[in-house]
Amino acid sequence: MSLLIKALELSGEVILPSFTFISTAHILFWKVIKPVFSDIDPKRWNIECDHCESLITKNTTAIIAEG
Repeated sequence: MSLLIKALELSGEVILPSFTFISTAHILFWKVIKPVFSDIDPKRWNIECDHCESLITKNTTAIIAEG
């Protein structure tokens, strides 16, 4: 994940599901990137699209939709 963050030149904020493996958020934090947690769809256990869309700002550089 660290190499991917560097290769994609991520910075600022990255949106990820609130139901995720903790190391995903930790690596973002260690790279001084703010993890922004999106609600999840209880049927699919993944990002809830409408809520995720509302979280996008000018500082958002990526969305990690694990699944």
